[in-house]
Amino acid sequence: MTSRLPVEFLTEEEAMVVDSALLSSADKFSTRLAIYACRALKEISLETHEPAETISEEAIADWVKHDTHIQKIIDLDESFINFFARLVSSARVPLEKIAQENQVKVTDLKVMDIVSWFEKDRRIEA
Repeated sequence: MTSRLPVEFLTEEEAMVVDSALLSSADKFSTRLAIYACRALKEISLETHEPAETISEEAIADWVKHDTHIQKIIDLDESFINFFARLVSSARVPLEKIAQENQVKVTDLKVMDIVSWFEKDRRIEA
């Protein structure tokens, strides 16, 4: 995988918002991942009726296996599916912080909530 998620994982509009953010390349990758993970968790939550915060890595892997959008972009094998599920699962850490700060559920986060948080978080670290 390259140093950033391919634009295909985000809408064109989402990619433009992230690209214009005042973030390093590494932070833009984390932001893209968080946006995609939020979308994936929303979809899994809708399908399973389980809160995004409690969806297991196994449930994420199962969803990745059956996601036709991902299948169009990437040749899926078991090691990639598990790797990608771990990435999505790990993105829950910042998503839960963002949701808590915005006093909403992870599934109610907006793209700008995520981008703004990463920008603010990086300014604090600098």
